[in-house]
Amino acid sequence: MNINYAARTVAAVTAMLLMAGCATNGPSEKILENRKQLVSKMMAELPPRSQWSEAQTILIDGFGIIAFKDIAASSVPSGNLNTIADMGMALAGSVAPSSASAGASAFAISSGLFLISGNADPAGTTQIAAWVPVELASTPEQAASIAMQELEKARIKTYPGQLSAVKMQTGKYPYAHGFSYASLGDSLADKPIPFTDAVKQNPDFVGQGSSFGPVFIRNDQMVLDADKSNLDLWGSMLSLSKNLPSWFYIYYPGQKLRTGDIPPAVFSQGRPLFFLK
Repeated sequence: MNINYAARTVAAVTAMLLMAGCATNGPSEKILENRKQLVSKMMAELPPRSQWSEAQTILIDGFGIIAFKDIAASSVPSGNLNTIADMGMALAGSVAPSSASAGASAFAISSGLFLISGNADPAGTTQIAAWVPVELASTPEQAASIAMQELEKARIKTYPGQLSAVKMQTGKYPYAHGFSYASLGDSLADKPIPFTDAVKQNPDFVGQGSSFGPVFIRNDQMVLDADKSNLDLWGSMLSLSKNLPSWFYIYYPGQKLRTGDIPPAVFSQGRPLFFLK
């Protein structure tokens, strides 16, 4: 089965339903069922959970995004594990073709399959998510506010130049997810569904305890912030992750460059986690 073709087909149908106003109160049961079935088929193509890399676990369990198939670390030439270009070229051969946004080295398939445009795909877009500890917040709204405050503080520490003035938002879904808006009107007004989830036990990768999450930061300005400060995007994302609390995670879909590919990764506390098993 061509999963990419199926994803595009369901995406097109869903987009038309959304535009027609059928999703005023959110996606219908039929759309949710179609999504569930399609995600199940994609999950079936992955190896057993016990064989997932740390990056894969965080991306799927935390962000709800299915993007890459891990490659074996042994397939990366010895001594090159820290060479971004070499890892990028190795990873580029392991991913399934899809509609990842321009520049993404990993042609990715995402669990957010219901796209409003062919280039809008959570798997092909940088993402930031936070699991705000229950000790810091008592309501979902407060948790979302704290997540944004922490990101703003980290931006000031990371980028010496003028910060992008584009407004960022928090939300229930990753950026570019087809369920991000409750209605067409909200989409046109750029009013995403807010984060309202109750407290849950932390996912294993976050550690013990409970939190509000994932709180997604939408319209993140990492690319513009790095550009305004004349910083390398990869290095600045590492620095940003180091300046964020440990309960923040950054996902980068990778990029194809004429000088070599930059691989996809998940950043945490100044560490890049690659899709290597």
